[in-house]
Amino acid sequence: MAYRKNHAMFPELLAWHEERVRVTGRATAGLKEATTISAIAHRLGVHPAALPENALELYTKLQPLAPSTMPGYASALKQWSRYLAHGYRDFSRTPLTQSGPSADDLDLPHPALVKFRRKMQTAGRADTTVTGYLRIVLGIMELAGKSDPLTLDEDDVEIFIVARRRERERCGKELSNSRYNVILAAVRACFRANKAARQDPTADIERLKRTSLTTPAATPVQVRSLLGAAVADMQSSNPVVADNGRRMWMLTRLMSGMGFRISTAARTLTNDLWFDGSRYWLTPGFVKARSGQQKAPHAVPEDIVHEMLTNWRAHEGIVPSEWNVNNTNLRWRAWAASHGLGHIRPHMLRAFFIDEMYERTGDVYGVSVAADHEDIRTTTGYMRRRVRAETEQALRSFGTDMPVRIPPQREGVNVRVLVPVARGSAPA
Repeated sequence: MAYRKNHAMFPELLAWHEERVRVTGRATAGLKEATTISAIAHRLGVHPAALPENALELYTKLQPLAPSTMPGYASALKQWSRYLAHGYRDFSRTPLTQSGPSADDLDLPHPALVKFRRKMQTAGRADTTVTGYLRIVLGIMELAGKSDPLTLDEDDVEIFIVARRRERERCGKELSNSRYNVILAAVRACFRANKAARQDPTADIERLKRTSLTTPAATPVQVRSLLGAAVADMQSSNPVVADNGRRMWMLTRLMSGMGFRISTAARTLTNDLWFDGSRYWLTPGFVKARSGQQKAPHAVPEDIVHEMLTNWRAHEGIVPSEWNVNNTNLRWRAWAASHGLGHIRPHMLRAFFIDEMYERTGDVYGVSVAADHEDIRTTTGYMRRRVRAETEQALRSFGTDMPVRIPPQREGVNVRVLVPVARGSAPA
C-alpha cells in the first residue's frame, strides 16, 4: 500500500513492536499492526497515543479501504489501545504459550499433577485450560503449604478463594462467579483425573450462578441506519463494495428481522429457504434438532424472501465459505464502524428482534420459541417492558418497510432454480 510508505515510524510504536518480539520470539510480531497504526496517525496528523476512539471512521474518510482490510485495521487499533492502557501482556488474547509458560513448561512437584496434565492433554483440552487449571492447583498447594494435591481439603480451597477475591479488590475489581467456579472445577478435575480415594473437597461448596449483563437492544433508528448503509453500498459502482453491502444487508436483516444469532446467519444458505404452499420458511440445514423434536422453521419477512430469490444464487452462502463465524463478526463490526455505527454489536440486533416481537405479540412463550431459547428466563431477561394484560396476534415478519435494494428487482435468474428446491410451488 503506497500510502504506508515513506513515513518514519513513531518511537512508541517501535517499542511496542520490539516488546512483542521479545515476548513471542518472532521477528515480525506486531510489525504489521505497528505499521498500520503509524499510517493512521500520520494520515490524521496526530500522535499514536492521542488517536481518538473514532480514528478508523476518520481515516476511512480520507483513505478509503476495501471491506476485506477493515477488520485488520480495527484489530490493530484495539490492540494498540489495550497496550496503552495495560501493557503488552493484557492487550491481546494471544495463547498462554506466547505470553507465558505452556503446560509442558510448568514445574510440577508431584506425580499426581503430572498425571493430571497428561490426562487433560490426552482428552484434547486446550493448552490454556490445562495451564490455567494447573496454576490454580499449584496456587492452592502453595498457600496451604502442602506438597501433595490429593491432600487438599475444603478449607484450603476456600482460603484460596478469599485470597483471590482480596487480590482482585486491591486492583479495583471483583472475583466474578465464572472465575470462582473455575477454581472449583480445577480442583475437582484434579481429583477425578487421579481417581482419588478421598472425596472431592469442592463437593460441598456451592457453585455460583453465572451472571452477565443483558445485551441492550438496538433501536429502530439504528437498525434502519445499518440497512440504509448496506443499501447504499449495494448501489456502489465498485463490485467489491456492492457485494459486501449485499452480504451485510442480509446478515443485518436475518439478525434484526428473524432473531438469528450471527453464528446462525453466517452459516445460512439460500437453499435453506422453502415454500409450504402459503408462505416461505427458513430452516438452516446445519442446525440440529433437539432430542425428540423437529427442526423449528422460521417464518421469513417478505423483503428477505424478495432479496434472496432475485439477487442470490442457489446454494449460495450468506457469507463466503472461507469466512468463519469469528471472522464474520469482525467484518460486520468493521463495516458498521466504517459507517459511523461501530457502537452497535451484532447481538443487539437479536435483542431488538426479541423486544420488538414481544411488543407486537405480548406472548413471552411465543417469543422464547422464536428466539430458540431453551429457558424462558433467558427470554425474559431481554424484556424491557412488563408483560401486557392484552395480547394481539401478529406475524413474525414485522418491519418489512425496512430499507431494501432500490430499485427492487421483480425477477431474477435465481427464481427458477430455487422454486424446485422449495418443496412446493411459489405463489403466482
